[in-house]
Amino acid sequence: MKKHRRTFDYRRIKANYSYDVAEICETLDITKGTAYSWINKEGLKPIDNISPYLLHGTELKRFLQQRQKKRKHKCQPNEMFCLKCQRPRRPKGKTSLITSKGNNPIIKGFCIICNTQINKAISQSDLQKYKEIFNLQSVDNEHLVECETTATIYNKNKG
Repeated sequence: MKKHRRTFDYRRIKANYSYDVAEICETLDITKGTAYSWINKEGLKPIDNISPYLLHGTELKRFLQQRQKKRKHKCQPNEMFCLKCQRPRRPKGKTSLITSKGNNPIIKGFCIICNTQINKAISQSDLQKYKEIFNLQSVDNEHLVECETTATIYNKNKG
């Protein structure tokens, strides 16, 4: 069984070629149902509305790029991306904590909506900027524990 994909490699599409549905399916490794759904429901425009559908490569590339761009969510400096909500969210409470993985610090907190742990990887040079935005605490070998007002630290060794 094929793995369900949400993004496709539009670089495999040649801009100056015309594609029929079977060629699109072969090039992008999708089913005919997916291709017809893109044409009939999602706005992929064929050259003409006569069956068999022919699609120009530039239109197919544009459609795939636009489709992938809609899925992107840019986080503001005071937000982190919540994987459960699939949206940028502010952390719950005013305290977040910072751990480091290699040279890059990671800010951790809890989603204000669903209470899931959220993370934001930042560069070492941006650390001071984020210290002003979040109330950051430095942590090594410790774990986050949920609390009503803030994200607090739980040390495994102390219990």
